[in-house]
Amino acid sequence: MLPSPMLQKSLEELLQKQRTYFSKNDTSSLEWRQKQLDTLFRLIKENERIIEDALHADLRKSSAEAWMTEIEPTYDEITYLKRRLPYWLKPEKGILSPLFFLSTYTIKPLPRGQVLILSPWNYPFNLTFIPLAGALAAGNTAILKPSEISPNSSGVIKELVERYFPEEIVAVVEGDAKVADHLTRMPFDLIFFTGSPAVGRFVMRNAAHHLVPVVLELGGKSPVYIEQGFSDLKVGARRIAWGKWLNAGQTCLAPDYVVIHESQVEGFISRLEDAIQSMWGNNPLENPDYPKIINQKHFERLTGYLNDVEIVYGGKNNPEGLLIQPTIVVNPPAGHPLAREEIFGPILPIFTYRTEDEAYEIICRNPYPLAFYFFGSKKKLNFLEKHFPAGAYVRNDVVIHVADSNIPFGGIRTSGIGRYHGKYSFETFSRFAPTVNHYLATDIPFRYPPYTKRKTSVAKTLWNIVRLIFG
Repeated sequence: MLPSPMLQKSLEELLQKQRTYFSKNDTSSLEWRQKQLDTLFRLIKENERIIEDALHADLRKSSAEAWMTEIEPTYDEITYLKRRLPYWLKPEKGILSPLFFLSTYTIKPLPRGQVLILSPWNYPFNLTFIPLAGALAAGNTAILKPSEISPNSSGVIKELVERYFPEEIVAVVEGDAKVADHLTRMPFDLIFFTGSPAVGRFVMRNAAHHLVPVVLELGGKSPVYIEQGFSDLKVGARRIAWGKWLNAGQTCLAPDYVVIHESQVEGFISRLEDAIQSMWGNNPLENPDYPKIINQKHFERLTGYLNDVEIVYGGKNNPEGLLIQPTIVVNPPAGHPLAREEIFGPILPIFTYRTEDEAYEIICRNPYPLAFYFFGSKKKLNFLEKHFPAGAYVRNDVVIHVADSNIPFGGIRTSGIGRYHGKYSFETFSRFAPTVNHYLATDIPFRYPPYTKRKTSVAKTLWNIVRLIFG
């Protein structure tokens, strides 16, 4: 599965062009890094309307949702990185063990080199430009491969990047899976991928050809566990509804399913319906701000999920507009796709439990999630953190942690490898190289053969004294 030989050659030439630029220019300087971040900020600022129009064409996102989920978070990330770069770039300095007679070391954050960023279709600008901001802040050049499934956004990304950046610093490559397959086999210094676990496996396999390190930002079935007796179902339902039906559920962090005690399920569903109607009206399919499903393939996948299940709310769809109403399903069978596959759409299964053990059994059916959402006490959350591995834990809300550059974002095992946002992006896209300065005048005779008994005894004694004093 490879692109044409001509395209392969052009991709390899593009990578070499960036490598040549990198070797001849000081991309590690603060000035270079801040200049690139300024350019990226300006690219977005001067083209907000174009970005909004592309998002509406691909996903029918409203301008408000486009601003809240794509544009504003990118501004925040760029600003956060730029303000803190001067502090992060300061080398860490220290003195080696006294056994080396006060030799010194420094640890500097240096660029990795040439980075490949493969971004998905559901948040095409956010999930392209926020990783790019981290790559540039760390002093790298980058090749971007946006998803062909969101063609309007992909085209705008390519057009804008080519207008604002020379291709030896940032370039965009469009194309299908064949192009992505070839790119991930090339000798980059880091590959950053956001998408499904299935495709992530291919990326990791291809990267192994050149032992290229990878960051995989994936997904999974993020549960919402509501503790028995949770008191404010109204607020909880509103927050869950917002997070679930944001972007019509096409969000890697969306609440995938809810686990709630059987005594509270009716009240919860009633409040969930109220929340849906307050946000999208009585007929969301006619609400111009309600997003659509990305394409026919995903529309058919999602509508197929509604076979052989108990629908308690919604279920209607508009095939021509690729729209599916917010839909609530109760207790689908354990073998049903809604119970075992990431939904990535506007369908919310609700599973009921009678005992805590039943709740835990439902959650443990699935691999480690990208996020674990919990509505209940702090004490119970402490227990869940220890026994249910996840990329992040959020109490009494959903999704919001992704918006803060102070905290790391990433999964665990099938939900991801590596982390980014803020300083964590800077660290991910950097290599930390120690430099040791050992003075010629202070040579240690014990290091050299022959290793006599007396020499070894003295060396051990000195080592034990140093360890005792300095740790």
